[in-house]
Parts: sequence; C-alpha cells; structure tokens
Amino acid sequence: MPDALTLEEVKTLFQVVYRQKQQYEDHSTYAYKSIVRDISVLELLFATGIRVSECCHLKREHVNLERKYIQVNGKGSRERIIQVCIEEIAAILEEYIGLFHTEGNEGQIIYFFSNRLGRRLSEQSVRFMVKKYAGLADIRRSITPHTFRHTFAT
Repeated sequence: MPDALTLEEVKTLFQVVYRQKQQYEDHSTYAYKSIVRDISVLELLFATGIRVSECCHLKREHVNLERKYIQVNGKGSRERIIQVCIEEIAAILEEYIGLFHTEGNEGQIIYFFSNRLGRRLSEQSVRFMVKKYAGLADIRRSITPHTFRHTFAT
C-alpha cells in the first residue's frame, strides 16, 4: 500500500508551518518570503496531488488564480488543468506571487517557484523542505513529496 499521511499528521504539519509564518513581523525579509514559498509548495502538493517535478517545473504563465487553475505538464508531455478550489490555497499563492513575482522581475522569473538566487526550485530542495517541516511537526516516519501525492489520492 502507498504511504499516506494521517489526518492528524496533515493538521499538525500545516499548523507548524503556519505558526512559523506568524513568527515573522517583517514581511520584507527573505526568511518570511521563503516560509510563504514553502507553505505554497506544501499546500499545492497536498491539495492537487501533483508530482514534485511538476511543481518545480511549473511556470508563472501556467498559474491562473483569477480562474483558479494551474496547468501542469506531466509525464510524457501530458498537459493537465487542475482546479485550485480552496480559497486558503489561492490566498497563499496570491501572497507568494506578491512577494516573488513583482513588477520589474516578471521577465526574469520563468518558473513559478524559485530559490533565493531566482532560479527554479529543485526537487531536492522540496524534499529537504518536506523533511524539515515533518521534523518540526514531530512526524517520526519518513515523509517525502510523493507522500503528499499518495495522501491526495487516498
């Protein structure tokens, strides 16, 4: 059987990451921006079931929050349209866009999720991110981005 998170583990994980976000008073710091990015990634993985590679290769023009969907290019160059129906997820993605996709750097940022250097967020970075927050949430078993996909499917 595929490994999936329990409801309690999901609640605890997201409580931890949102608590981390609340600790920052200065929203202009990179630390605050990165926690918003991390929450956006985790929420998107959990709510849509996309693969970590699909998340990391998501381009800005493939995210339409007005119409609440993302366009994902999956395995075998298959294109999928996925609705983002939960308002809280749309809200955190909007906040992320406001912090990372600002006027003046629109032409520079190709990928939706980027690192501190403005480059595409790597799959390995997302794996470390998941491991970090699972540890902070005191989830003692191994959690990977693919666990979010199985949880979504379950």
